Amino acid sequence: MEVNNKNLYDRLLELVVIDAERLKTAFDLAEARGKDLVDYLYDMDLATDEQIGQIMADMYSVPYVRLDEQEIKDETLNLISEVFSKKQLIVAFKKDKGGLTVATSDPNNSTALDFVAKKVGMPLKICFSTSRNIKKFCSTL
Repeated sequence: MEVNNKNLYDRLLELVVIDAERLKTAFDLAEARGKDLVDYLYDMDLATDEQIGQIMADMYSVPYVRLDEQEIKDETLNLISEVFSKKQLIVAFKKDKGGLTVATSDPNNSTALDFVAKKVGMPLKICFSTSRNIKKFCSTL
C-alpha cells in the first residue's frame, strides 16, 4: 500500500488516536503546504514517533522496528554503506540464515531495496522504521 497524507489521515481517524479536529487541522496544513502529514503530527505534538511508526508499519503490512532498541553487529550494519543508508533511509540490522533484515521508512522503494538485495546476495526481510528514527540512528554512526 502507498502511504500518503490522505490514507494516513483516514487511518488515524478510524483508529481515533488523535482528536479529530486537531488531526484535520494538521492534515489541512500539510496539504496546503505540500508537506508530509507526519511532520505536522510531530510539530503539533499529536503523536509519538512510536505511535506513528506502528500505524504506518501496519499500513505497509510489515513489522515495526526501532533501531535504537536493536543490538546491531558492525558486520551487519556495514553491509549497506553509510552514505546509501542515509540517502535511502535503509539500515541493515539483522542477518541470519533466512536473509538480511532491514529497516526502511519506505517499504515501497523497490529500486533501493532490490539494489541492496543484489549487493548482499541474499533475500531481504523488510521492517518499517520512521524516517525520524532512521535519521537519528544514522547520526550516531
